[in-house]
Amino acid sequence: MIHEDPAQAAVRIAKRWGGVTDPHPRLVGIDSCRLPTGLWKGSGRTRRRVYHWAIGFVYELTTLRPRKKDPGWAELRFVPTDQLRSLRIGRGHRDFLKYLTPSP
Repeated sequence: MIHEDPAQAAVRIAKRWGGVTDPHPRLVGIDSCRLPTGLWKGSGRTRRRVYHWAIGFVYELTTLRPRKKDPGWAELRFVPTDQLRSLRIGRGHRDFLKYLTPSP
C-alpha cells in the first residue's frame, strides 16, 4: 500500500491473511527488480519494452500463538530449508529464497 510503513504492513498481513494474533516481524532483506510488463512503446528503431520496477520488503515472522489450521491454508506446511530450492514455487518468486537459505 502506498504510504504504509513496511513493518506495519508485515503486521497487518500476518493478522489479516495469516490469522496470527501476535506477529513479531523482523526485516531480513529488501529486494528490488525490474520486470517486463508485456507492453511496448514507440515503433521501428525507437520501439522499446516497458518495464515495471518492483520493490519488496522481506520479513521473517515469529509468533507465540500459531493460528489453528484453516482449510484455506491446506497446502501450507513447514519445509526444511535445504529442500526449498527443489520446490515448485509459483509466481516467479523463487528469488526470495535467497533470504531464507544460506549462500553456498
